[in-house]
Amino acid sequence: MEEEKRPLFVNVSTPTQEQYTQAFRKVIVGPVFLIVVPVFLVLDLLLIFVPRLASGAPLVDGENFPLLVILLAVLGLFFLVWFWLPARSAKLTVRQMQEGYQRPATMRTVIDEEGVTVRNEASGGELRFTYDTFSAFLQTQDALLLKTKSKQFVILLKNGFEEGSVEALKAFMENHCPTAKAKWRK
Repeated sequence: MEEEKRPLFVNVSTPTQEQYTQAFRKVIVGPVFLIVVPVFLVLDLLLIFVPRLASGAPLVDGENFPLLVILLAVLGLFFLVWFWLPARSAKLTVRQMQEGYQRPATMRTVIDEEGVTVRNEASGGELRFTYDTFSAFLQTQDALLLKTKSKQFVILLKNGFEEGSVEALKAFMENHCPTAKAKWRK
């Protein structure tokens, strides 16, 4: 008879669409995009448009029109990727998880010495992750995110711990997944 694994951490969470949106922003978009695009836009403004304003030349003419189009395209891409894509992904995720149950999906996550088990309480579906599956650990205002190498994530609401604590889990995951990047900052 197999001995049942004793859970070290138990988290029961019912993430909202907004919490999934925050998670997708961290996992899909990331801080690099948030830094690179604004820097590109500011440099464009400083190098192209400010000198034209200072000299009294028209802002848009045949010479800099292609640059203006590129600038607007990058700005549009920034808004698309930062605002629309994570919100749309979150909406679809929540809809899929609730489909057929007519209520929010509650996820029960149990963490033991051998891995992480996530169970959808409504459907009974269960996923098991070994520790070598995880590539990074992230944090939003409300949740901890355990990111897998395939860019999926386990979301653990900070107020959902029945066993264990947020700080203890952070230390435990860093110890059990030494190759995963710990990016716990909010």
